Amino acid sequence: MIALGIDTSSPATSIALLEDGEVRALFHREHDHPPSDAAFAILDELLRGEGLRPRDLDLFAACEGPGSFTGLRIGLGMAKTFAYALGRPVVGIDAVSATALGLHRGGGTAPRFGVVVPGFKKTNFVGLFRAEGERLILEGELDYADGADELAALIDKAKAPFHAPRALAWEQADVTLLEGCEALAISIARLAAQRAAADELPDFDAIQPRYLKPFNVGAKARGPEDLR
Repeated sequence: MIALGIDTSSPATSIALLEDGEVRALFHREHDHPPSDAAFAILDELLRGEGLRPRDLDLFAACEGPGSFTGLRIGLGMAKTFAYALGRPVVGIDAVSATALGLHRGGGTAPRFGVVVPGFKKTNFVGLFRAEGERLILEGELDYADGADELAALIDKAKAPFHAPRALAWEQADVTLLEGCEALAISIARLAAQRAAADELPDFDAIQPRYLKPFNVGAKARGPEDLR
């Protein structure tokens, strides 16, 4: 099976092709802001390099959020368009679960651990997971914290070690930075394949951008990298 993972939720754009669980091709690059139509050209180049066409892909997956308002719609739009046109399954994967899988596969996480995904300015997105074999089970719901005090309160309540893939906006003594986290698109494709194998595919119309933090409708965005 060949699975396509797409992450256009942040400036760290990644698109990955996995064949039977192994990375076949990968694009991963930091941009000044989440990409727009460039993502289609990137995918085209990736497929051409492998001698593939969209019809050769068996599963499509994209980051559903939280993330860039426009970026999420681009990635999900790509995945859903191909899936609909080709009659293939499609999955939306949240950025926190994908990050958790990447950190866990990189080593250094406990059987039960929390993940902090840095957002825009003082916002951080949080999830608590436990490992069951190769699968990670989310405990409760994904959440967000505005500022160091809210994040510290969430960590204290969880009573588990917390990790982050990169530095937060402030020093947080209870969060360990783990290096070597795989590109988010790889984890997205892996999680999508797991859910497809377990017959846990969502309804097509249920796959929508996921925003954890309310934001002011009509207010001018501070920048395209604004994570909500």
